[in-house]
Amino acid sequence: MHVINPAYAGSTEFTNFSANVRKQWLGLDGAPTTNSFYIDSPFSESVGVGLSIVNDQFSIIKETQFYADFSYKLEFFGNDEALFFGLKAGGSILNIDYESIALGNDPLFSRSLTKFNPNVGVGVYYRNENLWLQAAVPRLLTSTWVESDSNVPLVGKSTRHYYIGGGTKYYVGSYMTANTAVMAKIAKGAPTSVDVSGSLIYDEKFEAGLSYRIKESVGAMLSIKPSDKFFIAYAYTYNTTALKAYNNGTHEVTLRFSLERNIDAAVKKVPKKPKEEIAKEEPKQETPKENFTEVKYYLDNRTKDYAPDPKYTCITGGFVAVDVIVSEYGQVIKVAINNSKTTASDQCLRDAALKYAKATIFDTSKDAPNAKGIITFNFIKE
Repeated sequence: MHVINPAYAGSTEFTNFSANVRKQWLGLDGAPTTNSFYIDSPFSESVGVGLSIVNDQFSIIKETQFYADFSYKLEFFGNDEALFFGLKAGGSILNIDYESIALGNDPLFSRSLTKFNPNVGVGVYYRNENLWLQAAVPRLLTSTWVESDSNVPLVGKSTRHYYIGGGTKYYVGSYMTANTAVMAKIAKGAPTSVDVSGSLIYDEKFEAGLSYRIKESVGAMLSIKPSDKFFIAYAYTYNTTALKAYNNGTHEVTLRFSLERNIDAAVKKVPKKPKEEIAKEEPKQETPKENFTEVKYYLDNRTKDYAPDPKYTCITGGFVAVDVIVSEYGQVIKVAINNSKTTASDQCLRDAALKYAKATIFDTSKDAPNAKGIITFNFIKE
């Protein structure tokens, strides 16, 4: 999605390094191969940036795309609901090895072609707790691969591709999430391509799913996320058209490495102090030790099943109240600071309270869907 839609750039709190290798229609001579690399990161609370490199090879055609992405976020309810607008700019280097197919004296194929095509793209992406929608045109400008002479017809002209899709995410148990998605690709002169997929995620670490491209292929995927930093996925696609007799399917592997991004530190500019002032300063305190926290739960007719040990390492102590919404399966699906009951102004304490509240799990109760309550954290400084 990051390569298709620039609005995804910086849409998480992580700096992501992603690599993807796709081997299509193995066993077929000159079959397509795609290698892509992508970096994206939030630059500030509202701005995200990204960089993508995609290399495609099919028969005698090679194309390498380079694009820089920019996104802007509008928030509606904290980080649970947001609308992103994206813009990408860059271009592609196209190489067609006509000489290798030896078509004699045909003027259009007498020598190989290398050409740079600049381009821009746009996209929009909306998400909330249970739904996402997106639309994108990754390359707005059309380009010509082969220029025609006055008496020779034009060949090799690119066209715009339109990507429209969306998906849902729902908790189906204390540790299980169900995802569904639909994506359509529309291009002039080609059949509309529609993908439908679904997957189950266990404990935010293991995912298994199936996909179907209408009248074209079926597929399956597996992924594992051993930590917040690492993600690896494998997908296999089996062609259902007459082409299936000539290939062994499509294989795809994705790797991602993520680093949590400290946005406040990135955008805050601290002026340099004179050496004389630095010398007079007291030595700064080392990383503070872990401190005790008193937690209370106020949720009618629901019982806490699990809660993380809320130790904290903030400089100060204080009292934070968090409004929560709990699904019928016991998962905390929304959190927000209750400012009327909270006395602590320290952002470190507030972030810690939101983190621990989100990780709390309550008992299952189909009679109390989307139950509202409050969790209070009294961070006691020793």
